[in-house]
Amino acid sequence: MEMLRSPRGKLAIALGLLLLLALALATAAGATSAATIARWVLGGSAAGLGVWMWHRRGNQQRARFALPGRLQVHARAGLSPRCSLALVEADGERFLVAFGEGFATIRRAAAPRSAPPRRTPRGEGPTLLHATDESGGAP
Repeated sequence: MEMLRSPRGKLAIALGLLLLLALALATAAGATSAATIARWVLGGSAAGLGVWMWHRRGNQQRARFALPGRLQVHARAGLSPRCSLALVEADGERFLVAFGEGFATIRRAAAPRSAPPRRTPRGEGPTLLHATDESGGAP
């Protein structure tokens, strides 16, 4: 049913139905023999199959997914009007690039650190509530 989404597909289906209608009218009027009609139907089916296979092959040549960029700029900061600093990832490795008028320096960046676990002060953590009866005593 993907063919019905594009205008080209709708036009192809409409032309096929129009051809089928013309063949049915020609048979009913007695203008052609049954063998001629069968040849036309067989030829149209072969042509339709060829167009369908050509269309499917054209869709398979396109990439079904987008590859990630090999070079990504994660952060950029201006140090002065003529000098900047950028954190760049190239082929999975991170680099720190300092650049300006007439120069560029590249250093391998350290691996990003994970945040240390957050500690909660006493009394702010989860508490356990106990249910007591209204009398305050044991049951």
